[in-house]
Amino acid sequence: MTTATMTLDQITEARRELIRQAAISGKVDQANLDKLEARRQELEELSASNAKADRNRLMNIWTPRSQR
Repeated sequence: MTTATMTLDQITEARRELIRQAAISGKVDQANLDKLEARRQELEELSASNAKADRNRLMNIWTPRSQR
């Protein structure tokens, strides 16, 4: 599954898993937390972009051509 097709719940769960793995390996430091935060923001932006694209697709499906 690509990040472009992940739901927000899947993104959140993936983030939690990354943090858990980092804690287990003892590598939790500010640099790793910063990387995780940057990745979280990137995934949120992708999610928002996907939601907008989904809305646009639905509008194209349900809006008569004469009203587009």
